[in-house]
Amino acid sequence: MAKLLKFGNAIVCEFAAKGERNKHTLVNVFSGDIVVQQMPARLHLGLYVEYLPEVEGNQDISLRIKLDEKVFAKFQVKFKELSAKSPTAIVIQAMQVGIDNDAVFSVEAESQGYRNTKVLSKRIYQGRIAAV
Repeated sequence: MAKLLKFGNAIVCEFAAKGERNKHTLVNVFSGDIVVQQMPARLHLGLYVEYLPEVEGNQDISLRIKLDEKVFAKFQVKFKELSAKSPTAIVIQAMQVGIDNDAVFSVEAESQGYRNTKVLSKRIYQGRIAAV
């Protein structure tokens, strides 16, 4: 049986950007589920994922972004000169997501020779947002 791909941190935010010297900027991070004040809602979601390669050299990974198991976006990531066990970032700056009802937002990855791997999953629902 094929192995699963390995991932470290997987963070959903409103905007993600690659910075200098292997640093990244993540704006308005969703630390838990995504709670909206009202439905329907239009969300701006960015994604930061640490990939933990087990191979040296080049590798292609397909990411599928889903809402309730329905694929609404696909991304092809082409890595060059990977170093095994050295984390490598995948950054998707932002995408607009329209939500009409409670849903599950998930990201799955696959690569040749590996099984389909769930990277993250978050519920999106309407609720009260606590004030601090």
